[in-house]
Amino acid sequence: MLEKFLYAVFGALIAALGFLVRRRIEQRPMFEQIDKQQKLLDLKKNLEASGTTLDDLKVLEDTILGKASSAKTLATAYEEQAVQIYASDQSEHMTQADMNRHAAASFHRAEERLVALVEDLREELSAGRRDAFEKSHQAWLQYREASAEFQSSQYHGGSIQPLIHASALESVTISRIVELEPL
Repeated sequence: MLEKFLYAVFGALIAALGFLVRRRIEQRPMFEQIDKQQKLLDLKKNLEASGTTLDDLKVLEDTILGKASSAKTLATAYEEQAVQIYASDQSEHMTQADMNRHAAASFHRAEERLVALVEDLREELSAGRRDAFEKSHQAWLQYREASAEFQSSQYHGGSIQPLIHASALESVTISRIVELEPL
């Protein structure tokens, strides 16, 4: 008899637990909807407080996506170049000097692309913005060289130092291209 009573109590507990779980699941979409509405209301208040419109947000989104698209396109192009170089170099063993030349050539290709981009940008900017751009670009050029010097300094005197220096210059140059292309 006690055993039947325990089974009945156990069954009632399982049923109650099932009921509570089901209620919790059923209310979750309602709470998610309330949370979503609260976030939208907060966003609206913040937009109004900052004087930002939905069009401003759209421009920001397009700018961000444009930079991401530029970065992806550039990365794909460099990946294709790397595959071609790798495939052509598989038939021969490269010396350190060969690798240094390849790295320098890769940097110069990126530099040529940046120079063309900067020239186009200079033509499009107003005089005031052009002056501000020139100042920032000169500072960036100094940063690029200092960064490459720092990264390659660990290999000072070694035959790999030119490769590291050129690769660092190329990397920072590619980042600058991605930054400037949407402008």
